[in-house]
Amino acid sequence: MWSEYSKVPLRKFIAEMYRTLERRDDWLTPEVSAIIGRMQKENWLGTYGTIPGLALTFRRVSQRRAFLAPLVGAEDDLTSHYQSFTTAFQSFYPEVISFAARENPGGALSSP
Repeated sequence: MWSEYSKVPLRKFIAEMYRTLERRDDWLTPEVSAIIGRMQKENWLGTYGTIPGLALTFRRVSQRRAFLAPLVGAEDDLTSHYQSFTTAFQSFYPEVISFAARENPGGALSSP
């Protein structure tokens, strides 16, 4: 599905995002900066692209605060309603691209 929305291969995109975070370390709080190394080592961005990876993320996030506990098992809802989420995304994504192009003329999402 990634290739439908980007000419850049997913692995390359993820690697560039990690490099961007490293280059912009001075923009981050010390707490966030400390997490970036772990994020990259464990490839959080890559795991968000799989159902098991999301399940792991939901479990970890749910342990941080009691009000997040209902996230455990959310991957089951995602799987059960995958087509509905896909349809909603396919409708919403062009709007995001249009908005980004309007708000950032000449940016990466603008037409040449």
